[in-house]
Amino acid sequence: MSGRRSIAARIPADRWKEVKNQTDGALSLCSIALNLEDDVSRLLAQGKPRQARALVEGWTRESPASPDFPHRLGAIYHRCGQMAKARQAFRRSIELGNARLGVFRDLAETYGGFAGTYGKGFDRARVAEVLREAVDKCADKREARFALAEALTRGDDGAPDWKSPKVRDAIAIYEDLSREDPRDIRPLLAAGECYFATGDYPKSDATFTRAFELDRFDTQALAGKWVCAAFLGRLDQCVDAIRSHFSDNAMRVGELQRVIGKLLNHRRYEEA
Repeated sequence: MSGRRSIAARIPADRWKEVKNQTDGALSLCSIALNLEDDVSRLLAQGKPRQARALVEGWTRESPASPDFPHRLGAIYHRCGQMAKARQAFRRSIELGNARLGVFRDLAETYGGFAGTYGKGFDRARVAEVLREAVDKCADKREARFALAEALTRGDDGAPDWKSPKVRDAIAIYEDLSREDPRDIRPLLAAGECYFATGDYPKSDATFTRAFELDRFDTQALAGKWVCAAFLGRLDQCVDAIRSHFSDNAMRVGELQRVIGKLLNHRRYEEA
């Protein structure tokens, strides 16, 4: 009760009723959204996307100021392959104040992907445009920059295009993110992969080493160091590191085969 009194004390008496009505309205809308989510998920699981869409469309008309319903509606349109309507719904959600990264990701996926993956028809320019907007508008700007950098490494088919000059832009973002939070290992791992894929093995080696110093048990940092050692002609060092890391001989052989396979595949990629 003391907590309630302290909160109430901060609200002017002449505004108490107004604030209470606003709070009750927000709680009611939250309850509706949760129940709606359950109903929509059930209908989609039953293979009834049209009924799910009709349900959300009805609530969108009932609560035209809520950004959540257009976002959910856009996801259903996307699932049904109606990209133009999906984009319109996501845009409406953003216009109503939805500043979550998820709505920008969902909008970006309508330009060449589904359920978090990019593929055939990927439009890097449009995807990058949406994610740059996310960097400006969304609440989690750091994660938005991660998403933008990852998209910049992809080509027209959605697969990584390491020969694109946009990869350098992605590396610059990762390096900035690492400088801003030196304890975050993720931008180092991503930059290390980019340096490696573009053939800058010394920088890749140095970047994976920095990541390894942050977390000596991170498997991606370890693998990056081993592969870079092999590519830089330090195969003996690579073999010794793998031998000391794994106690099981079969695991040692398997990891060494993976490293050598990556070396050969990348050489073929460079020659293509």
